[in-house]
Amino acid sequence: MHVSGVPEIVLSGAYGGRSFLVERRVEGRRLKGSNFSSAEKLQMKLDWMKTFYSQTKGGSIRSQELVRRAEEVLNFTNEFADLTEAIAVLDKCKPTNDIPTVCIHGDADDINFLSTQSGVVAVDFALSKFDEPPCDPYSFVSAEALPQRMRQLDVLSVLEGVDPFFLAIYSNIIHLGENLRLIRNLEENLFLIDTLREFPSRELGRIDELLQCYHSSRGS
Repeated sequence: MHVSGVPEIVLSGAYGGRSFLVERRVEGRRLKGSNFSSAEKLQMKLDWMKTFYSQTKGGSIRSQELVRRAEEVLNFTNEFADLTEAIAVLDKCKPTNDIPTVCIHGDADDINFLSTQSGVVAVDFALSKFDEPPCDPYSFVSAEALPQRMRQLDVLSVLEGVDPFFLAIYSNIIHLGENLRLIRNLEENLFLIDTLREFPSRELGRIDELLQCYHSSRGS
């Protein structure tokens, strides 16, 4: 990708019908469990996102297309979770203008960021996707803090007038769907049993929190 702040790929190929990547070892310590404060960790991730997004910019996308993508996840997860209300709120607060697209990390937790001598490096891009809105940062803060932090979370300064709840809800729905696809792929290809019992609940809790705060902020 020729972007900074990610592990260098030194070898790639296929063996026995399976693809592989070999990345250069990154010397550093994960932000999770480090001595950095919460504010320092947040700013380090936001600074990384600003650089990564600026280097992976694409075109733009209609908000209705993002709602459609979220609806696909609803159909995919309907036997485990009811996302009907989340989709309805997403459609209600969608912006009228098109949104610039980037490559999202998709799993931007502290455990996937390392502090190194040359700066912050992100790892584990299993859930990354191109042609997505710059929405990773909207999962970095609590639902209550979204309205106050919306300018800080807009690391590219391109989302003027976009409801932060739209991006936060969308980000968690997409993350939920990608996690479920990953689990199902593991079951099918590695013959794991009952992994769906560990269906991701963190995103569901986060979506419920976002919906409650959204309704509360609008007096509904």
